[in-house]
Amino acid sequence: MYINFAEGTPLWYWYYSGGALAGFGVTVLLASMTMALGNWRAGGIALKTILCAAVVTVMPLGLAS
Repeated sequence: MYINFAEGTPLWYWYYSGGALAGFGVTVLLASMTMALGNWRAGGIALKTILCAAVVTVMPLGLAS
């Protein structure tokens, strides 16, 4: 028997509403803009690292939907 533990949670509603795909698209768009327009100093490298981590984190749910 399969029990869906995520049913009724905000993550479940976000996944089935299409928000995951939209969130993935916005994250990739903002990350690519920051990569292209940012500088390579310490603050720029830290911001790019955080944005790459955000893209990797959102990718599984965005691609699954």
